[in-house]
Amino acid sequence: MKGKVALVTGATRGIGKAIAKLLAEKGLHLGINGRDEEALRKVGHELEAFGVEVCLVPGDLSRVDVPERIVKTT
Repeated sequence: MKGKVALVTGATRGIGKAIAKLLAEKGLHLGINGRDEEALRKVGHELEAFGVEVCLVPGDLSRVDVPERIVKTT
């Protein structure tokens, strides 16, 4: 799976953050989403330490435009 791209929502804490870390450890590049931009940047820096590219896409998934923007940006 190394070198592939994964998209993780809710990546700033809990299960989403744990999943993002596991995928980064396995060498996947990531698009990560969360509502808290500051927390998202912090997690992004943590994940980049695994040597993968990380695309930060802040936003609330309950808004109609956000899911499509997350996918396009990632």
